[in-house]
Amino acid sequence: NIQFVLSRTSGKIYLQSIGLATGTDGLGVKRLRRAPHITNENKGCIIDSLQIKFEPGLALATGAGSDPHLTMRQSKNGGQTWGNSRTKSAGLTGEFETRVMWEGLGYGRDRVIEVTTSDPIFWPIIDAFVDVRFGAS
Repeated sequence: NIQFVLSRTSGKIYLQSIGLATGTDGLGVKRLRRAPHITNENKGCIIDSLQIKFEPGLALATGAGSDPHLTMRQSKNGGQTWGNSRTKSAGLTGEFETRVMWEGLGYGRDRVIEVTTSDPIFWPIIDAFVDVRFGAS
């Protein structure tokens, strides 16, 4: 599937395709996925774990993309401020059983989670699973 896209700032036309893993500069394209707010009537929220489901084992043999990583950061106040980034390996070439999971993400009231990567490989991020507990107030 190929699409042509227009830059709103320069007027240039670009080719867009799921098979393209690099930008016009040859570097990886930054991909950002931000989850909806995790909240329940402003009750306290504890996130025990977050797992990103993707297609692992697609790393390149050498160079950029040979050791791909996913980076996660979270906000505990609805996106007003963000905590430190935490990076996990997405597996090397052929490591098809790799799982990316963060545990013990702590307490907050209005949680927002963001995952980014810029490795120049095919990145089919499929889903995310989160274990959440809500408190009384």
